[in-house]
Amino acid sequence: MCFIAVAVAVHPCFPFVVAANRDEIFGRPAAPLGFWETHPQLAAGRDLFAGGTWLGLTREGRFAALTNCRTEKVSPKPGGQSRGVLVRDYLLNHLETRTVIDAGSIETLLGYGGFNLVAGTTSELNLLCNATGFSSVCSQGLMTLSNTPPQNQWPKTRQGKIEFSRILEQNADHGTLVARLFDFLRDPRPLATGLEDSIVDSKESHQQVLFVEGAAYGTRASSVILIDRRGRVTFQERSFDSGADCFDESALEFSLKPRPRHNTPVGPVN
Repeated sequence: MCFIAVAVAVHPCFPFVVAANRDEIFGRPAAPLGFWETHPQLAAGRDLFAGGTWLGLTREGRFAALTNCRTEKVSPKPGGQSRGVLVRDYLLNHLETRTVIDAGSIETLLGYGGFNLVAGTTSELNLLCNATGFSSVCSQGLMTLSNTPPQNQWPKTRQGKIEFSRILEQNADHGTLVARLFDFLRDPRPLATGLEDSIVDSKESHQQVLFVEGAAYGTRASSVILIDRRGRVTFQERSFDSGADCFDESALEFSLKPRPRHNTPVGPVN
């Protein structure tokens, strides 16, 4: 996942909005968005190589998504444990994983490649970066993430946040908002840079574009989530091939279940 935009308690009709692109090697096998047969409360795509996911939402209103992250000292390459499994286990209420993430105990998340993780409920999200030890909590506002620590800004995260905010400010109806968010995610044009973008490498155009085109690596899926004030969910995904053509669309509509007063985490998930 290489671009995530989330709005919490910003839009007047949809208090939770997500627009995200997953960038990955096209040869890595994956299943499209759907409710998992073994865990029917989880709506997500699935990495068929390691068994995890890059972004998902549960019927109880838990949300998580992850991007790889790099710094001069931390590699975005896979570690001894799959980052996608971390997302999966959080969504499935794995005791150890959820306790660590909800507490922001980033120093205990060892054995993973560099990552940015946003995880929590649709009303409050934790943002964690194991590459820098950064952590924060968001209960209202906008955030955008890519493959650099949250404290840094690439053109795609800075300008992407501005464009995302503009779309939400237009207060469009449900169908129009979904369409505009997908158009936003599908834009392959370089976003504006400035003198402050010292982190930008001119040879790495993915730092400037939301939709990455490439024969071996590029944007494989775009996801849009809208949740209205009654807890009704629209979760749509579009899948793309190496020619940047959309070859599959998945759509789920459901209502969030009221969360019990005592939401007890479960043990390890296989």
